[in-house]
Amino acid sequence: MLKKLLFYFIGMTLIGFGVGFILIANVGVGPWDLLMANSVKAFNISFTFGFAAQSAILITMGFILRKKWPDITVLLLLITGLYIGFLVDVVTQNNDPITNVVLGYLTLIGGLVTVLIGINIARVTNIILPSIDFFVESLSLRTGLTFGRTKQLMELVALIIGVAIAVIYDLPNLVWVGTIIILVTGGPIVNAIYPAVKKVMSKFNL
Repeated sequence: MLKKLLFYFIGMTLIGFGVGFILIANVGVGPWDLLMANSVKAFNISFTFGFAAQSAILITMGFILRKKWPDITVLLLLITGLYIGFLVDVVTQNNDPITNVVLGYLTLIGGLVTVLIGINIARVTNIILPSIDFFVESLSLRTGLTFGRTKQLMELVALIIGVAIAVIYDLPNLVWVGTIIILVTGGPIVNAIYPAVKKVMSKFNL
């Protein structure tokens, strides 16, 4: 179990750094990152606090949808949210947004792949999904829609809320070509690299 937890937090580490890279790439961000980045700017909070708050809200909604009382997994998800947010703060506070477009897209792709590898590591450990996916899975179970369709719908909702926050608080536009890249390629890439990640982790008897 300790080995699984270690790899789980390695996966979370990759997700945190990957999201940070996507944010400083400056060529567009994904729906959930848009919502988080604009919330951080609008309410003048840190990513650490923002991710923890987001995790708490999504976890609560997830358990309500499942009609279950929260258990020990809540603590792990909250710690995970704090940890990912802290890593995003580390990256974004120590690096200015990239101004070179080519470098920006390379950084975006690198960040996206890093995030997806981290997600797959978490999937292989089979401990618990990150808070966003936990909520999406809960909603999927409740509505009867597929996980993929539910995820797409929630990404659309996150995108709309993120844009609305930007308009209300007059924030810079973070929706660009990179947003489309993330939306179109994220699912296929995460599925494509899963076997390779699983194969590598099998060498550690996971």
